[in-house]
Amino acid sequence: MTNKLRTVVVAALRAYKDIMYINNNKRIMEEVVASSSNLFEKVSIQDFIKTAFCSINSLINLCRKDKECNANGLTALRLFNDEAFKVTSAYGKYKDCVGKKIMDSISHEDFELIKKSL
Repeated sequence: MTNKLRTVVVAALRAYKDIMYINNNKRIMEEVVASSSNLFEKVSIQDFIKTAFCSINSLINLCRKDKECNANGLTALRLFNDEAFKVTSAYGKYKDCVGKKIMDSISHEDFELIKKSL
């Protein structure tokens, strides 16, 4: 293989990689636009949280090659008269935690990280 041919092949491969990167970003942006309009149509906080979680999960999975949806996540709210946050919606490994206190639903290490962020 001559140097000129090698240079052309390498340049073509780099251009292909850039095109794939641009196409992936385009798909993600289209998904963001489609999701954002759905977010603001929701009436209750529960619907809003569910739609937001699904939109984020959709974006994450767009970036994955296998596109398998294995998301684990939960949302928790604290009402004015409650001492602790309670899980309001949950997905994946947390699906059975709805209604429980967040400290009873996640590992101690994760709970400490959440406490730091508040």
